[in-house]
Amino acid sequence: MNSTPDARIVIEQLPTWLTHYNEVHPHKALGYRSPREYITQTRKAVRHFRGGQQRQLCMERRHFSVSRRRIP
Repeated sequence: MNSTPDARIVIEQLPTWLTHYNEVHPHKALGYRSPREYITQTRKAVRHFRGGQQRQLCMERRHFSVSRRRIP
């Protein structure tokens, strides 16, 4: 008996494998979160960041870059 699956079996199982890989399986590069968890958390963080804090951060960065200039 051959333990290697044929193409038909692989194609039938592919949607299940992709769902598991993207929604359940933790990835080291994503902080041991699934891609679905990572996307959800990133979107929440971006929405929170856009809620007014973004402008404040830009102003702080401008101030920081000006204050680091060398005076001849």
